[in-house]
Amino acid sequence: MSSLSVATPPAWTGKLRVTQLRVVHSEWTKLYSLRSTRWSMFTAVLLTVGFSSLFAVITSSHWGNMRPSERADRTRSTSRCVRCFSPSSRSACSGCW
Repeated sequence: MSSLSVATPPAWTGKLRVTQLRVVHSEWTKLYSLRSTRWSMFTAVLLTVGFSSLFAVITSSHWGNMRPSERADRTRSTSRCVRCFSPSSRSACSGCW
């Protein structure tokens, strides 16, 4: 009877190292080759743009009927006061409003 010889893989010599270029290349290969990744990225971009557009259209259509305080909530660019770094509310910092 003959015996089966199992080929063992060669021992790793340590010549291949993890580099930033190899990581980027492997991630790009993964993104390029998997169809599910493309669909997931497409869906994420579509939902982000879609919800932002929907919010902008709804806000602009109701803009004429909004009270000034509601308009101020939509146009405030930061959530904290630039001068005193307190949360943005009119009662918190009288000098900033």
